[in-house]
Amino acid sequence: MSNNFLIRPLDQMIDGMYSLGAVVQRSATGAIYETGFGADARPAVIKVRYVGNPGVERLVEQWRNAIELSHPNLLGVYAAGFSKLDDAPIVYVVMERADASLAGVVAERALSETEVRELLAPALSALSYLHQNGYAHSGVKPSNILAVGDLVKLSGENAQLVEDGGDPAEDMRALGTVIVQALTTEGHSGVRTIPDVSEPVKEIVRHCLEPDPKKRWTADQVEAKLQGRTVAAAAAPVVVPASIQEIRPVPVAEERREEREEASPSRRGIPAWILAALAALVLSVVVARYWRATNPVPAAVAPVPAGDRATPAA
Repeated sequence: MSNNFLIRPLDQMIDGMYSLGAVVQRSATGAIYETGFGADARPAVIKVRYVGNPGVERLVEQWRNAIELSHPNLLGVYAAGFSKLDDAPIVYVVMERADASLAGVVAERALSETEVRELLAPALSALSYLHQNGYAHSGVKPSNILAVGDLVKLSGENAQLVEDGGDPAEDMRALGTVIVQALTTEGHSGVRTIPDVSEPVKEIVRHCLEPDPKKRWTADQVEAKLQGRTVAAAAAPVVVPASIQEIRPVPVAEERREEREEASPSRRGIPAWILAALAALVLSVVVARYWRATNPVPAAVAPVPAGDRATPAA
């Protein structure tokens, strides 16, 4: 099918309810557009995929299950279903629109330990909620850790029932990798180095990356350690590298090449990494508007903002 499917007139609608605005992200399997949801047209995005792609029916079922989930640190999923676009069968999911993603920040700089702790608390709260309700997130990575205003949220459409293959232990392994990615910087040689951090953070990383899933710490255990409480029901001693400097996570840059992208909140102010991401977003919008002003495009083609808008990975 032609890739023209991914470039839509601005007044195009899906199911007569969801307009296709600016393109947020494109991939070989579909695209994500800005849209509005509900009578108040609250900011949202709509992810569209070809029906011809394998497993889309199961995917719509997963998205519809995610609509029932509700947590302040979980990105809202509003609607999902089957439809047509230019007579081509598609599936779609409508989600809350985020302002920025962690991926955009860690691609530019490492986070401080304080910033990592600030994002860990809401992420753990969301994971604990999912795991206690029979779900796994199934997509914990920087592009799916998002900022909505001053809130840190995990993407919601990835949530998968444990009975359908979701694995909470895999969520925790992925969270350990995210911590290392967020703390590391990449030198000219391509080797990622991690600065010295406190023993609690080192211990969290070690237990999250424990090779045996049965011995891996749960979200509740990590949260207890983060808060300085005793970790209940500690597993058997973990055999791991003596230093987290020895850990070799998948570099964030590689993830971004493969997939371009996006408890109560803290009341101490907006975390620094969110401010950095929002500043980068504002700059990209200004550049995009200048470019469009000096390089007009046909009215029938949806403009593509310079830089990635924050949204869960397609």
